[in-house]
Amino acid sequence: MTWPECFSGFRRAGVTRSGRASPAIRRYQEGAAANPRTLRAPVATFVPFTKVEGFTEEVCPTTPALEPSLTAFFGVRQANSVAGRRPMLATLKDQYVALQADRAHQCAFQASAAANNIALLTNSVVTLVERSTTVAPEEVEDIAKAASTALTLCAAVAVSQARITAWMTQIQRHLWLQQAAVTEPARKVLLDAPISSDGQFGPQFLAMVESMKAASSQR
Repeated sequence: MTWPECFSGFRRAGVTRSGRASPAIRRYQEGAAANPRTLRAPVATFVPFTKVEGFTEEVCPTTPALEPSLTAFFGVRQANSVAGRRPMLATLKDQYVALQADRAHQCAFQASAAANNIALLTNSVVTLVERSTTVAPEEVEDIAKAASTALTLCAAVAVSQARITAWMTQIQRHLWLQQAAVTEPARKVLLDAPISSDGQFGPQFLAMVESMKAASSQR
């Protein structure tokens, strides 16, 4: 099944059996697929609406940058690691893949932030309805059930986006590990190590590098 078929249930300006207008989701999907070369991340139109507490000052971060202390280990040239710039991979092909991973990471964070705000708005609607004196009790119950489903879907979106950000970081780790002299067992450990916003590989790799240096000096 192709992706347009997956969204065949959405009607552009149609109405569902319940009489409610269908969201025009497919139109946005088609817009992105029509010209992928021009796509940017995050989606600037929605940035003001997707700011949430806990995502730091940078609303939609890229994948964690390679730690400065590891640039020599990965063979990053001095000119490629100047202050204020992220260390870059050796080949243009890998740089392109890393750039796309960063964009996907940013959009995933943005979608997660949007889901957070949708959940807050949904909860606010329920609170307003419960306080209303003009809404019938059975209607309040129906709205509460719909809101509960919406909150569950928001959680599903947040979990899915969190997994996407983790996988994007793993893609970048894989690219870096390809250009380093690392054994296969060590590569697997580092690829699946816990992710931290402080750096691409975190303290586990730093400890491994120090251990390798110590073992080498004792020979």
